[in-house]
Amino acid sequence: MARVIQIPDITEEISVALLEGYTQFFMIVGEKNFGKSTLALQILYEIYRRYVKDWEETWKTVFHSLSFTAKQFYDVYASTKAKVDSELVNKGLDNKILELDPEDNWDALVDMVLKSKLEQNVTFEDVRKQFRIKGHLIDDIAAHMNRLDVSIYYDKFFQQLFADFTLMRPYIACLLGTTPDLDDVPRVVLKHVTGLIICDRQGHAVFKKNRRYVRFKGKSMESFHKLYDGSDITWNKLQPNVYSYYEILRHVMSRRVTQKAQTILNQIEEAEKVLTPSPLSSAHPQISVKSISVESGQFAEVLNSVSLRNSIKQTLQFQGERVTEGYSDTEPDLVVWKDEITPKEVISVKQTTQKLVDVARECGKEREFAEKFGFKQLHLIVFNNQKDKVFDDLVSFDQTVDLSPSNQREGFKVEL
Repeated sequence: MARVIQIPDITEEISVALLEGYTQFFMIVGEKNFGKSTLALQILYEIYRRYVKDWEETWKTVFHSLSFTAKQFYDVYASTKAKVDSELVNKGLDNKILELDPEDNWDALVDMVLKSKLEQNVTFEDVRKQFRIKGHLIDDIAAHMNRLDVSIYYDKFFQQLFADFTLMRPYIACLLGTTPDLDDVPRVVLKHVTGLIICDRQGHAVFKKNRRYVRFKGKSMESFHKLYDGSDITWNKLQPNVYSYYEILRHVMSRRVTQKAQTILNQIEEAEKVLTPSPLSSAHPQISVKSISVESGQFAEVLNSVSLRNSIKQTLQFQGERVTEGYSDTEPDLVVWKDEITPKEVISVKQTTQKLVDVARECGKEREFAEKFGFKQLHLIVFNNQKDKVFDDLVSFDQTVDLSPSNQREGFKVEL
């Protein structure tokens, strides 16, 4: 096949990554229809054609190295580590080393590693290099991992993913991403980018190397990035049949996104039957809950699949709020955010048969979180066992809330 791509500087960077153990992370940016994905796929082809000589097998490897979501990529990345684990055990490593939690058993782990012996002349690098990912593309990287989506910064999966970007070098040589706008990509991802490919028109781009430096100012120190101009990049369109494979894969993923969105909308519509917005105050909108029976056929499925807390979250998100949900004993139930780092409201959701709620004792994790940001109050929403809302208001940290019917104000009375 005739060469249809000119990427001299990138070819050099790829060689360094593949042969000398570095990791290159190329971010391809440019307007839609400028050929970002086409270029990215051809770069992957240039990587794998070094190892797979058959044209069709090379493209098959390329498409197996394509992801559209962070989870798809992480599954590939995690499976690579699993292969390394398996081979280490085959070479003589004690499997107990891999079973220990390093954070809880560090001293014991160190002792076991120092006593371990692999087969003669075998090193970790020998094992690791067998399974190192030579190239992988996350197409439209910000579509499912957008900087403006504050929930990703408090999502356990993304927290681990962002941490692993720092630890990828032994396991991946070249990572590529495409995006129409760099402002959509989280900064914790961008800081690992080693090369920026700026598409200025179809079939043409400029390559810029990204390098990090440390600068001293008096007694202080700061790091900064500098872009160095590289050579121009040119490429042609993919063969129609090859590009068709890509379009089908993209269609299947797009179709899944649409189906998932439709499912969420259906859940919200059902949840709206249980939780519907009731603007009791323009300054502090409340969540109004209809009185229902747990055994009611109309709502039983909804109650089994969507918790009250999650229903409140979905309702607030439907109103345009940014909301994160806590999943551990130390995280607040719900947090409404102004922006990426500034909370607007901390919400505690309780279900109880008690007549009194001691905020200090029963809303400790929400109070602790709220105090970190200087709040004096938190938002308490209480339901009884029949899923009726019996309280919905701001409360102080030392307040004891009386839930007896005689103390319910008309504004917060359960709808019947």
